[in-house]
Amino acid sequence: MNHCFSKQFLVATVALLLPHFSPACPAQNESLASLNTILLEDIKDIEHQSSWTQLIKPTCPTMLSKALVFPQVPVIVTADGGFKELWLLAASQPEQDLKYDAVMAIARAHSRGMPGFEDTAPRLVQILESEEADHVLRLAAARALIVLNARKMAPVLKKQSTVGLDLARLIEPALAEWNDTSMHSVWLSRLREKIARPGLMILAVQAAAKTHLTEAVSPLRKILFDPTSAPHLQLEVARALAVLGGDKNISDAATLVSGTSLASPFLEHLLAAHLLARQHGPDAEALLTKLAEDPQPVTRAIALTRLTELDPKLTRPMLDDTLHQNDANLRMIAGKALYELRTPEEISRLSTLLDDPHPHVRSRAREWMTESDAVDTLSKSVREAAMQILASDRPRGLAQAAVLLGTLEHPPAADRLIGLLDHKAPDVAVASAWALRRLAIPETAKGVYEHLRLQTENSLIEIPYTHPSMASRWDMYEQHKHLIELLGLLRYQPADDLFRTFIPVPQNPPAGHPFAWIHSTFRPELRSRAIWALGRIHENLAPKELVPLLINEMDLDNVEKHPHVAAMCALALGRMKATSVEADLKKFYQPGMVYTQLLPAHSIYALASRAALEQITEATLPPMEVEPYETAKATTWFLEPLPN
Repeated sequence: MNHCFSKQFLVATVALLLPHFSPACPAQNESLASLNTILLEDIKDIEHQSSWTQLIKPTCPTMLSKALVFPQVPVIVTADGGFKELWLLAASQPEQDLKYDAVMAIARAHSRGMPGFEDTAPRLVQILESEEADHVLRLAAARALIVLNARKMAPVLKKQSTVGLDLARLIEPALAEWNDTSMHSVWLSRLREKIARPGLMILAVQAAAKTHLTEAVSPLRKILFDPTSAPHLQLEVARALAVLGGDKNISDAATLVSGTSLASPFLEHLLAAHLLARQHGPDAEALLTKLAEDPQPVTRAIALTRLTELDPKLTRPMLDDTLHQNDANLRMIAGKALYELRTPEEISRLSTLLDDPHPHVRSRAREWMTESDAVDTLSKSVREAAMQILASDRPRGLAQAAVLLGTLEHPPAADRLIGLLDHKAPDVAVASAWALRRLAIPETAKGVYEHLRLQTENSLIEIPYTHPSMASRWDMYEQHKHLIELLGLLRYQPADDLFRTFIPVPQNPPAGHPFAWIHSTFRPELRSRAIWALGRIHENLAPKELVPLLINEMDLDNVEKHPHVAAMCALALGRMKATSVEADLKKFYQPGMVYTQLLPAHSIYALASRAALEQITEATLPPMEVEPYETAKATTWFLEPLPN
């Protein structure tokens, strides 16, 4: 009994997971994540931050990555290096599990861009047709053929799709995607006779829509109005008829709305909405207007979406009610309509969604308002509405308004943003810091500095080694990134002493001390920004007591451990025109050096040394050649050839 359950569970799991392999083959040359780990810092360690800061962080990128532009390293996926032969050998073994792993590896390798696997299709067909292959292995083989885009094997796949519903669910959508004309008669026959299993009927309906099989319109309409049809099948039929564009869709929708065709008004109205999803004209608009006030949110959403597409003015009568619906999707659709109406009055109403309970609704409302600001007749309304939200005490709206006004670089927001730096909601505190950095108003520097100084001085905490949790500090660190960048941009001289405390490698607690020390000046992402800011503050000056401190952080050990801290030291010295470090910089950069994935820390520092030398010597140096990263694998495989 347990064995049967496990087998059924595995079949279901494979059927669900296999479709995640995309049949499309990516280009052989792809872009690897840049060696610019400062650039990646905007998503780094996000899991340690509060949920509120996680929500706001993607919209508040830091600017330090612009201080040094790191190249993208092209990835070249080379020949499979013996993988294909090894996996084909594994696929020839009698063990079913080994065959399965080999088939899955072939599909995965092809989807990752490894070339040369197309000719494995015949072997996959053998597995698919083998009587010894179990059902799970057949599913894997069929999906691998689909991933390989093996259209020549369509007849084999078509035959195997009749073996069982699991195989049909994998194969028939692919045949529809390929528009295999030999399947048209199969799908049409299934729809006309209506005797197939429900799952096969739905596959036929979806295939008819995918292949634009207009001959299917008549049988689809019969299924739609057949009271014995399953509701989920009728929904698929309505969606398909909307795509096929039957000339009777509007009259059929009117029949359904009248409530005389089926037993359930909810289902009738939902089917009608789907039928009208691509229709236009006065009759369609009248029906959609009625459905846009339906008590069921899903029906209402379809109708409102279509009315907005046709003419957002058609949605005006129902917008007030829609904005107060509990369904977040309806509020999103109402926001879209307000945005499309493009009047000052509608912009003011749209701003209320900046405080919406759903994060996607309020972030999308902010984006719409940002776009609306580019319209001359709307800009004043956008900014006034955002300032009203910023003056409120609603945390969700405060964070979005801060980001919006920072994006628009609206100076009147500065005083309020300073006051929000201490807000107890972490996303508000982070967004306010980011907005102030965007504004970069000199008059804000003193308030920002005092806030940063006090928080830095009071940031030392002691945590037992057995529980090294730093969750309480990450939100503050995120805010400090923006504040340090702001003071650097403004070249705020009073911050000099504070920023120098970030330079030395953090000290360890005394021997035998029972606690770990955590302090803002220990964080490499803050140290790199403080050093960058010092370079801005002392541009062209090179203070004698500061230069040695920066040089000390550029030794080989620090380059390996914290390459961007060392890189910012080099850039700061270059900006200061510290001619005494020219020889040190030349140890790390010489013309002809390559930027390589194999030595990422040295590549980062060499790039910074080159930029610093250019500033010191005022000479243009040859750019570093970027060495492509060649790999025969983009992941760890279940079976790999031994190295030569």
